[in-house]
Amino acid sequence: MKLHQNYQAIIHLAQNLIKCQVKKGRIFLSSEEYLIGDFIFNKLNGIGEYYRNDGSIYRGSFFDGLPQGNGEEIYDNEALFKGFYLAGKKKHGKFMWKDGNYYLGDFSDDLFHGFGIYSWGENRIYEGNWKLGKMEGKGKLKLKDGSYYDGEFKEGKKWGKGIYVWNKDKYYDGNWKNDKQNGFGVYCKNGKKI
Repeated sequence: MKLHQNYQAIIHLAQNLIKCQVKKGRIFLSSEEYLIGDFIFNKLNGIGEYYRNDGSIYRGSFFDGLPQGNGEEIYDNEALFKGFYLAGKKKHGKFMWKDGNYYLGDFSDDLFHGFGIYSWGENRIYEGNWKLGKMEGKGKLKLKDGSYYDGEFKEGKKWGKGIYVWNKDKYYDGNWKNDKQNGFGVYCKNGKKI
């Protein structure tokens, strides 16, 4: 029983220390860069805002001074990111540009990384794997005219095994390198393999 009372006393003391250290306010990092929200030991924790000197604004959850959890960033060029942050970096969410383009998916070190969908307005859409900001691995690229490529990518280009379909009567199924047909493959037009 005495051990349980000691734990309760320690928890109560910790809660009171935190209450004493929580301060609402604004901290200036420079003349144009500042943070607004709840500060614990001079670090933003909970819901807050970060106004950067490049004109961008982050609004959302913070932990130990870094974006953590759900939040959004508004950029000077009117781009917007809404999603989940971990240790100050984007992890998953939707990045939207004012021209209608968007990326929805995973991030690593603030780059597209993992599985994601990128849409260039109504012109084309890619759904597949990304590595350090480029299409990499298995994916499908669909174009406005209905044609598509389904296969492997490397450094943002068709590379490896894949099929390009222009329409139901015309396709190429084979190897690709640097966005070009390369090596073994089958070309079919009007039901005939060429």
